[in-house]
Amino acid sequence: MSYVGSDGSRKRRGLKITIGPVGEIKRRDAETIADNISKLIKSQALGLAHSAQQLIFIAGLSDDLYDRLAACDLVPQRVRDDEDETELTIEKLFDDWKAAHSHLAENSITNHTQAYKSLVRDLEDKKRNPTANGKDTLLSDITVAFGTAHRGWLEKHGGAKPPHGKLAKGTAGKRITWIKQWFTWIIDADGLEGKNPFRKADTSSPSDKSKMHYVDHVQRRELRDAMPTDQLKHIVTLSRLQGLRPSDMVMIQVKHVHLGDGTDTDPAMVMIPSIKTGNRQCPMFHTEVQEAYQALTKGKKKNDYLFDRKDFQAVRDGVKTMNDVNIATQLRKYYEAETGKDLWRKPFINMRSSCIIELIEIHKYSEYEVSQCVGNSPKTIRKYYMDLLRADHKREAELELAAGKDDLRGYKMGYKSS
Repeated sequence: MSYVGSDGSRKRRGLKITIGPVGEIKRRDAETIADNISKLIKSQALGLAHSAQQLIFIAGLSDDLYDRLAACDLVPQRVRDDEDETELTIEKLFDDWKAAHSHLAENSITNHTQAYKSLVRDLEDKKRNPTANGKDTLLSDITVAFGTAHRGWLEKHGGAKPPHGKLAKGTAGKRITWIKQWFTWIIDADGLEGKNPFRKADTSSPSDKSKMHYVDHVQRRELRDAMPTDQLKHIVTLSRLQGLRPSDMVMIQVKHVHLGDGTDTDPAMVMIPSIKTGNRQCPMFHTEVQEAYQALTKGKKKNDYLFDRKDFQAVRDGVKTMNDVNIATQLRKYYEAETGKDLWRKPFINMRSSCIIELIEIHKYSEYEVSQCVGNSPKTIRKYYMDLLRADHKREAELELAAGKDDLRGYKMGYKSS
């Protein structure tokens, strides 16, 4: 290998490394070592700090190899005391993981951050782990016993807000899954499989029965009619009859809406510029959906947004995120005040899953076609929506369809359904 000295001189210098006699090390392992050293050379030439993977590689070097690399200014001079500054902390691991996964949706990063904060709080408890030091805890000090017990700690103390009470079992399972991902990400690149201290931790999540409520069209109309404003009524309509999330609705402008001419060759469509899943085309499946878009676009210019709610505008301005917008609470408040009944626990998940179930099971759209409309993959639809289907859900929809109460237009991604 060749490298440029840290003194800035342009003269290239040679670095030859021999590890044991020929045949003692596998070719693949030798190539891995060479690749890691090449990355160190590149980082040194560019003046970059070592990445998390590089720190793991450096920490595992033999004294001889470390000293030879240090002589070339590729690694710091070895510290000859009880503290090894090349050790990776949990804070450094998470920061590097976030930097490498900046492409993830904002909600995903927020979820991982909550998992990190709760892990740090657990690592601050020296009764649980004598070597714990919060965010400065070394990865090498996190034991399998600690990782396995973290699930139980989360369920008792994992709440986000003080006094940090109980955390739902499903959420605890997800947080363990995310923590495992960080450790897997950092160790797999360096051939350290099996070293993950969370490898035995329980990641199971019990099924959430509150997601299994099927919203029939009697309930949908009852909820819509209980809303005091037209915009809330339209939000209910688009959620149940088009499968949209609030995050799908916030960025829709008049120019994204095509009302069509009512023929098979020019169907009513809307382009959804979703914050969560990106742009997609979605038919206006139902006549009430078309009526909602007609009302939302009436009298507005092409660049106007359909929803002028203050919380939506704050999201568009970057003042808030969709996590700060809780329309479900508003729906619950108005519905229960108007009807005297309890609203189902997860109204938007319930309405979206009911729409997906209805389109696939009753109106015979394929999972692929529905996935193109609602912004999920067929795999996700099966796992998170179709798995909620129960026999009575299908029966309720079939009975209502047979009664002729629901005029569903049979568009298939812009074409008339046969």
